[in-house]
Amino acid sequence: MIKANSDYENQTFQKLVCQDQSITETVFTDCIFEDCDFSGTDFSLTKFVECKFLNCNLSNLMFSETSLNEAVFKGCKLLGIDFSNCNKFMLSIKFNRSTIELCSFSDLKLPDTQFTECRIIESDFADTDLAGSDFSDSDLRGSTFQRCNLSGCDFSSAKNYFMNPWENKMAKAQFSVPEVLSLFSPFDMVIHPFDEA
Repeated sequence: MIKANSDYENQTFQKLVCQDQSITETVFTDCIFEDCDFSGTDFSLTKFVECKFLNCNLSNLMFSETSLNEAVFKGCKLLGIDFSNCNKFMLSIKFNRSTIELCSFSDLKLPDTQFTECRIIESDFADTDLAGSDFSDSDLRGSTFQRCNLSGCDFSSAKNYFMNPWENKMAKAQFSVPEVLSLFSPFDMVIHPFDEA
């Protein structure tokens, strides 16, 4: 069992069920969490350094002043997490094949972040620096991008996204047809399909 106010290093935690617990002011260094259920747990003031979360349920976590330094989330369920409450110093996160729903990333600096093969549903990116980030093969249904730096982002194989070109920095961002047509929505334009004949 994990205890608050403790230090853990180079440990693997498998199939741990720790719901609605308080694991605050704890330090995890180079740890792996696999098939764990931490739903509703309070990780405030906790540090995760080079940790991996694999196939974990991380719904409704509390991340107040939590440090995420090179944290990897793969195959995880992340529901209702306010990442904007994390400690912004050395914040570095990576997501792959995860469900990210009703989460907030507002006011964060997350350049070159991977959000690959994810379902990013109804999540909030407001005033977020995402320059150079990779959204390959991700579904962004209902997620909002407002006043973001999306320069150099890769949306070429993403789908169901919408961002207003007037509200966001989008230089050198990559898109593909037909999904890129969603960027014209604010202009109330009628776009007809190209007739090769």
